[in-house]
Amino acid sequence: MENIPYRIEAKKGSPQRADIYITGKIGGDVMAENFRHEVDSLTAQGVTDAHIYLFGPGGSCFEAAEIVNILQKFPGRLTGEGGALVASAYTYIATFFDEFTLPANGLFMIHKPKGGVCGTAAEVAAYHKLLADMETKYYDRYKAKSKDTARLEEKWAAGDWWMTAAEAVAAGFATAVKAAPARIDTTTAQMIAACGYPQDANLLITKTDENMDLKTMAASLGLPEGATEGEVKATIEARNKEIAALQQYKRDREAREKQELADR
Repeated sequence: MENIPYRIEAKKGSPQRADIYITGKIGGDVMAENFRHEVDSLTAQGVTDAHIYLFGPGGSCFEAAEIVNILQKFPGRLTGEGGALVASAYTYIATFFDEFTLPANGLFMIHKPKGGVCGTAAEVAAYHKLLADMETKYYDRYKAKSKDTARLEEKWAAGDWWMTAAEAVAAGFATAVKAAPARIDTTTAQMIAACGYPQDANLLITKTDENMDLKTMAASLGLPEGATEGEVKATIEARNKEIAALQQYKRDREAREKQELADR
């Protein structure tokens, strides 16, 4: 997951609302500082609300906490939506929204903050205290949103807690499921697998028609929009037979013309 590009940006979506996109592996002090300037500029223009799109495997728990601090500069409503994967540090950010939706096939994964440091015994001890404090901060936030704290405690102690969109809503971490699914390609499936998804992530890949959807194909064949799959297939087969017959006619004609030239 080290090479997943990190993107965080804010732009004015309407007079009162900012549209914010956070994707990839969270990390980098410079990115947070740039984001702070963007938000300060928007609030100075009178923007009060923000809608945030989240998609990624997580990253720095410290950076995610700072992103939350920056988002809270907006005095109005914070709403959000997730992509195919909202994992680790991303889930902490998601808990601060007034509304947060996930696509029907979206995944939501919570676990304890993780980290590491090299240094002297004093430096390691200081980092351990910092990480322990951050773990408490994350847990308290999840607990405030959870509809079943006993289950949260159980899952928190066990490790990764993978939830479908519907399960995230039932647990209290999301407010609604969007009917439209997110598109999951091979790269996204690999990212999900790298996060430790306990099942075969390849099964999540969006199945797409290699050609066109049924309505588009029907229209291209001159059929009504409501044509059935059988009617579309029958029309294609008939057209293919017509093309094959035409090609055979051309071959026969060319053969006759060659023979006529040879007989002269």
